[in-house]
Amino acid sequence: ENLIENHWKFLTISQKKKLYQSASAVAGKSAEKEIYLKYLIKYLRLFDYREGGRGDDSKDDIDSGVVDEAAQAVINAISSDEFNTRDVMELITSNIVSTVMSKTPKYIELYKLLSIVYKGNLTDFESFYTSNKELFTDDNEKCLGLNYKNLQRKMRLLTLCTMGNIMNIDKNGENTCSYSFKEMMNELQLNEGNQDELEELIISSIHKKLLFAKIDYENDKIDITKAKQRTFDKDKKKSWVDLSKKLSLWRT
Repeated sequence: ENLIENHWKFLTISQKKKLYQSASAVAGKSAEKEIYLKYLIKYLRLFDYREGGRGDDSKDDIDSGVVDEAAQAVINAISSDEFNTRDVMELITSNIVSTVMSKTPKYIELYKLLSIVYKGNLTDFESFYTSNKELFTDDNEKCLGLNYKNLQRKMRLLTLCTMGNIMNIDKNGENTCSYSFKEMMNELQLNEGNQDELEELIISSIHKKLLFAKIDYENDKIDITKAKQRTFDKDKKKSWVDLSKKLSLWRT
């Protein structure tokens, strides 16, 4: 990537597209999923530019094959077991996905799912699944190869991150983020009394460094001191101010 950007500056946008597309194809054949997706996204992001300068390609400039590649990138990103919010953000903010794929009839629902993975919660996902089960059913022509259970787990972990970024002021005037077991189980739609599954999710999120948290068994609650941030608002200044406040809190 650095070689392409720094040492091959003479390449045109079209030449870079071919290079990234080829690199992605080779990685895909080698089953290098992360590298495949990385270069595919690089390729797709180049459709935000025109030769000689900035400018979005219009829908007429993008053929259906490229839209299919964008859809495949989206499917790979949302299906990944990794906490890949950077990939999701790169895709949802790209011209080809937000402007073209989102309006392509066979991919409209896929774009809605991408939006949920980007900034929605488990309730949003379950509602989507109820209305679009055919996208998850192997024997259906509309199936996109999505696994409901895997995505449900991913959305639970993402929802935990969202919850962990909601700070409250305690009676001492300090920022805190705590939830009772019952509150957590309701938000994550876990069966009442299934505390083992809740504990497994919390421990998994800690191991993945999505949360810095402590399970308080004595008071049946979970204290969160830090959580991965899923998105940055369009108001970048507000996002950086919020992040700065959190950093100050973590240092104290």
